Amino acid sequence: MADKEKYKKQKKDKKRYEILRNFMASFTLTAIVVVAVVTRLPKSPVASIENVNIFENQIVYQILVTDEEQALDLSSLKVVLDGQLEDFEYPLELGVNVGVFENLTSNTSYKLEVYGSKGFGDEKLVSMRVETKASSNGAIVSYELVDTFDFFFDYEVKVIYEDINNLFSEVNLYYTYLYPDEEPQFYDVVTITSSNQSIILGDVPNEHTRVHLYLEATLISGEDVVLDELTFYIPFEISTYLYLDQKTNHNVTYQFYEDYYFTNDIEYVAYLYFGHMLVDESEIVQSEVDMHHGSLSFSFSNLKKETLYKVVVKAKYIDPHTLREEIIMIHEEEFTTLADYTIEYEVTEFDTYFEVYIHLNDPNHFFQVPYYTIYEIIDGSHHYDDSQTFDFTPDENGKSISFNISKPDLDYYQIVIGVRNQTDQTINHIIFDQNIEK
Repeated sequence: MADKEKYKKQKKDKKRYEILRNFMASFTLTAIVVVAVVTRLPKSPVASIENVNIFENQIVYQILVTDEEQALDLSSLKVVLDGQLEDFEYPLELGVNVGVFENLTSNTSYKLEVYGSKGFGDEKLVSMRVETKASSNGAIVSYELVDTFDFFFDYEVKVIYEDINNLFSEVNLYYTYLYPDEEPQFYDVVTITSSNQSIILGDVPNEHTRVHLYLEATLISGEDVVLDELTFYIPFEISTYLYLDQKTNHNVTYQFYEDYYFTNDIEYVAYLYFGHMLVDESEIVQSEVDMHHGSLSFSFSNLKKETLYKVVVKAKYIDPHTLREEIIMIHEEEFTTLADYTIEYEVTEFDTYFEVYIHLNDPNHFFQVPYYTIYEIIDGSHHYDDSQTFDFTPDENGKSISFNISKPDLDYYQIVIGVRNQTDQTINHIIFDQNIEK
């Protein structure tokens, strides 16, 4: 009897244990899921100390900061020089930073640190220990944009050098301007005649250019020694061009030339606004029609007649220097659709020609010129072949025209038929646009 009671007690305890174990397993799984969600934070920005030049009372730094996931509060980014009895700090920006800490104590150890906040207080991104000491050395301590022109920039570059050991016979600054993926071919040179000197770099092209500099000392022994080196980039800008190509009472078409150098990793989107209300949007992508113009095109249709609209074009890209995703407005333009008109047409194809009839009721006299244009298509590229314009004949209901178009002796071609304004080329209604293969 005792054994039976003991067995019942063991079975009851086991059942309680199984319930408790299942509960704990469920709790643990739930806890893990909650922790995973709560602790998911953006990837930290990356800071690297590219170079440090040491002097008796100065420390020159080059620091690169990138922020791939836009985690950083940019106003919090700073470089700190921490000494036992004194601290210094300067703000930093994304990209390449160059600067100098001055009036330091000689033969003293400092900690050079970079901080930034992701919203939870300052986070140390990188640090290193440095110590001031007297030496023969030189450095590029700053670069600053001082003037801008349509296609060029002027920069002021400052350099310093010390020659405590009397090793230098001459110090020179070499510089060159490079386009994307271009390798240095030659350098201009400026002789440094002062221990603290400013140089103006003029006519730096404003086309995704990088500037490469190096400070070189010629030793009394005749040997050349590079004291410092720096590559910096001009402010990143997208160079594009947009123009209104065709406008009617209900449609509009734009031609858009994208940035020549930066084309692989960029998205363009055109937005159409009526007042403050977004009514349509169109991604700007390559098409067969674009190849005729050498540009990209986009259109908006089903518009209201005699109505003011605004087109805004934005670009989304990853800045190659900071790794941040940027969305910027690159164009903004207003247009007004035409007042009402009606157009009737008929294009009839025969063996050797097309017969065209157009009738237009045009109270505001928007269109004066009927026309056709033919382009030869070779390997997807459109080349002008022929065109002709005509005159309307007025009638009691408007104006009309009939004409023939001889078929060209081409294997593959595009034919465009339309009516346009005599002075404003954007007022253009295309009635027929077709690719024809023999």
